Amino acid sequence: MLPRKNSIGKMILVTIGALIYLGFSAILSLGIFLCSEGNRGELYISRTNPSVKIISRSFGCFLTTDDINLYKERNLTENLKWVTSFDEQLVDTLYWKPVERNNFLKK
Repeated sequence: MLPRKNSIGKMILVTIGALIYLGFSAILSLGIFLCSEGNRGELYISRTNPSVKIISRSFGCFLTTDDINLYKERNLTENLKWVTSFDEQLVDTLYWKPVERNNFLKK
C-alpha cells in the first residue's frame, strides 16, 4: 500500500498547479475577448465631393489605450464603400471641411 502522506502532498501540488493554470488562462482569455474595434466617426468631408470623407476608427484591448487610425472613405454605390488609409499630416483645409460635432462641454 502507498503511503497516504505522499499522495495527499501530490494532490495539493496538482490542485495548486491547476488553479494557477486556470488563473493565467482566465486572464489571457479576458485580454483576447475584451478587444474591440470602434468607429469614431467622420472628421472631415471633401468640399468638392461630399461622398469622400476622412473617418477615424479605434482598436483597443484589455487595459490598454485605443489606437486611432484615419481612413479615407469613398462611397462607390449606396452600399459599397472604398476605404484606404490616410495620413493626418496631409489634411488640407482648402480641400477638406471639418465636421462639426456635438460637444456637450462647449458653452
